[in-house]
This record gives sequence, structure tokens and C-alpha cells, in this order.
Amino acid sequence: MNLGLIIGKLGWHALAVEQAAHHEGHTVVRIDLRAIQAKTTPDANRDLRCDAMLVRGLPTGSFEQITLRMDWLKMQDSMGIPMLNRPAALEACIDKWETSWRLHEAGLPTPSTCVCQTTWQAHRAFEHLGNDVVIKPLFGSQGKGVQRFQSKDLFIQECETRIGKNEVIYLQQYIQHPPYDLRLLVLAGQVIGAMKRHIQADWRSNIALGAKPEAHLPTAKETELALAAVQTLGAGLAGVDLLPTLDGQYQIIEVNGVPGWQALQSVHTMDLAQYVVKEMARRVSRSG
Repeated sequence: MNLGLIIGKLGWHALAVEQAAHHEGHTVVRIDLRAIQAKTTPDANRDLRCDAMLVRGLPTGSFEQITLRMDWLKMQDSMGIPMLNRPAALEACIDKWETSWRLHEAGLPTPSTCVCQTTWQAHRAFEHLGNDVVIKPLFGSQGKGVQRFQSKDLFIQECETRIGKNEVIYLQQYIQHPPYDLRLLVLAGQVIGAMKRHIQADWRSNIALGAKPEAHLPTAKETELALAAVQTLGAGLAGVDLLPTLDGQYQIIEVNGVPGWQALQSVHTMDLAQYVVKEMARRVSRSG
């Protein structure tokens, strides 16, 4: 198999996938989306000669740059190249509002959510969501730009700042929870690894903010929720964040379509990258 590894920068995950691919006897072509081009001439877009593609990075850029890069991925998908994840799934997972809306429509437990464009709308939403809300960037990860507000005055000030930067206000009801959350890594309809992320100094359980990982054996309910969330968004590979509630239930907080697993790997013995590479090879064999 000739695996196209789509990256924004060469990091730990890309190197782990390359090592696993070479161990399985495959070759790897690094593809930087910042350098791709698209053509309408016959077969011009098959120059990479990839049997499959794994999306490991989606670099930021202007609206036009991001549109071109997603169009290029859709073009590869239309040519029948097996991809993890396919563009439609990537778009659904990256856009937090689409994730929230689709999870809600599927009847899955996820926090009450509102997206606003004016301070008046945000003011009403703050009250509707119980006067205790979390603001998140519509696109983002690792807890960056995530803030909790219980003061209406401070909340409105923050909304005015974000709206002044032409941002929309993505709000969720704050969920009371223990000092940890769960990350389940799903591949091809199976949970291949799970961890608890403990933190004491913050209400956000992100590894990037200092949370400590611990291996976790998911319950049947946790597995059911993770698989249902991934299926709803059409992803083949995803990290699902579950937040336990104080009454013993769960809320689905996020479905990451370009999931990191470095922290998860640190508390597991199996090579998670090897699982991913073997799944890519299986998809190539099936498509052939």
C-alpha cells in the first residue's frame, strides 16, 4: 500500500503512523495541504499515486485556502481513494455547531447549545441555558478559547469582544461533573482505546491544560454512546469525549475527526498507529 499521509506539520502522530506503515511493509507519501494544487486536465490529480489517504492535519488558513484544501480532499474522495476521514465527516466533526445539531437530532445526549451573532441573542441564550454557560470557538481544540461564565456582565463583555472580531458565539449549558472526563478512540466501528483525563486545577479536562491520563475500560453504555456518535457523523476514525454527570449519566462533549492519541498511547501497550495503518490497508484491499 502507498499511504498518503496528509499533514499540516510533521509531528508525533505522523511519525508514529510512518513507523507503523513501514513495519507493515507499506510506503508513505507526506502530503502538505498548504502545497497542493488542483487541475482539470485528465489524470492530473492522480500524480500522487496514493492507494489510500489518512488525514493527520488540517492547517489553518484563509477562507479561500481552506475551501481549496477541502475541495481537493473531496476530489480525492470522488476518485474512489479510501480516506480516513472522508471530507463530509471531517466537516461535520470540525464544525462544533453541526456536531451539536446532528447529535441532538439523533437523540444522543449532548449539552443544550445555542449559536448567536448579536449580544441581544447571547443575552437571551445566557438566561435560557441557566445563567452558567461555556463559550467555545466554533472551530478549535485542546481547550483553547474555551471559557465559563456565571456572571452576565462579564459574559456580555466577552460576547461584544468576540462579535467585534467577527466571531459567532457558540454557547453550551455548563454541566456539573466530576474532575475528569473520558476519551474513547473509535476506529471502524470499534473502540480501540480509552482513557480518563483527571484534572484538579481546572474544570476543563484537556491534556494540553495539564490533565493526567489514566487507562480506562469503557462500560457498555460508554461504548454504545461513542459508537453512536461516530456513526451519526459518518466518521471512520474519531475521538469521542464523554462527560460523566453527577447523576450517573453522560453527555457527549465533542467528536474529533482528526483525533490525537499520544496521551492515550502513553497508558496503553498496543500500538494504536498500527491499528490505523491496518485499517487503511483493509480498506484498500476491499476497494480493489
